[in-house]
Amino acid sequence: LCRPCNEDCATCTGPGADNCMSCQTALVLDGAAIVQCLTSCPSSQNSSNCYYCHSQCNGCFGPSNTDCVSCVDKSLVNSNGQEVCVPSCQSDEYLADINGEYLCIPCHKECNGCTGPSNSDCIECKNYNNSFIAINECTPTCPFGSYGDSSSTCVACDPQCSGCTGPSSSNCTDCLEDTVSLSGGEDVCVPNCPVWQVYDINDESCVLSNSAQITTIVISSVVGVILIILALLCACCCVYRCRRKYNGPYSDFNLKEKGGVSFLTAKSKTSRL
Repeated sequence: LCRPCNEDCATCTGPGADNCMSCQTALVLDGAAIVQCLTSCPSSQNSSNCYYCHSQCNGCFGPSNTDCVSCVDKSLVNSNGQEVCVPSCQSDEYLADINGEYLCIPCHKECNGCTGPSNSDCIECKNYNNSFIAINECTPTCPFGSYGDSSSTCVACDPQCSGCTGPSSSNCTDCLEDTVSLSGGEDVCVPNCPVWQVYDINDESCVLSNSAQITTIVISSVVGVILIILALLCACCCVYRCRRKYNGPYSDFNLKEKGGVSFLTAKSKTSRL
């Protein structure tokens, strides 16, 4: 027939207070052996002999959270392979081992649930997840050079932006280099182009401006005409020099020889050499 233990015992081998195997609230120990179970440790009792059960214990045979008969909340196995009674933490707390004592510690203020004390230990972010620089951390705002997308994740701005509110070069709050105004009145950040060139949004490259194209055509035409004129002048000069070379100084006379004597014969007269 089962009979109840003494009221101060959690488990027992008999009805008396000296038959306790574990205690409900407090216990007097002699080494590891239970001497007596008590409702509370008396003020006159040597504190090195009387101990209260750990707050996470339902009955105990020692003062530690590893000496529990059963756990108030839950248990886990520590690094030494011991079963430990630990508290159930709130959603904004995490369980921390502080010198062998397991305590619920508040999460970082940017976390909705966490596994540790840092803003990089969050299960979910309250505001923004700053992951675009390969650091998974929760922040109140996205850092400069990024924006928060629809999932509250910080994403890097377009390369032409110095600060932005979205992914496009038209979402820049300021431009790194140059700005182009579209027909709809929207400003777009673009790279700086060389002199005489403008940025083409459709081609996404630098092209000659209209004025530069006209100037180029005019200059090309003028240079072409000048080259043609120079070529004609060179040709005329070559013809003139060739005629001078082959006709000589008496090109307007006819040279004739008669009886061993040479004559230059003009149109109206003959002179003897």
